[in-house]
Amino acid sequence: MSCKAQCGGFRSLRAECAREPCMANGMCALLNPSASDCVSWCCTSRSGYLFFFVVFFCTGTFALCAAYYLHRLHQINVEAGAVLASGELAVVSTNTPTEENAATTRCKKRSVTVDPALLKELESRN
Repeated sequence: MSCKAQCGGFRSLRAECAREPCMANGMCALLNPSASDCVSWCCTSRSGYLFFFVVFFCTGTFALCAAYYLHRLHQINVEAGAVLASGELAVVSTNTPTEENAATTRCKKRSVTVDPALLKELESRN
């Protein structure tokens, strides 16, 4: 008697059924008495592997896109002069103002122009 065990789709054959193809023809009850259908018992689902493959593929794609985005952002910052090519901040040293310079910039004289006709009218009211 020739036995043949096959599974279709995203299902794979159990190791026991691969060694002994007649397990699919009703002999699976010897190993697992609670199995009612030996054909479905011999075929196991591989959807878990497919799920992990999709998750790892999506994670890898996201990581590559994020790395490329950060690389382009770094290039733009280097071109703008915000950072050096090594990644260090480009420090622009400015001369610190002295006390006198700081005081003059804070207390600049205002130059105001007043309309003479408006000034005369305001003076006449008082």
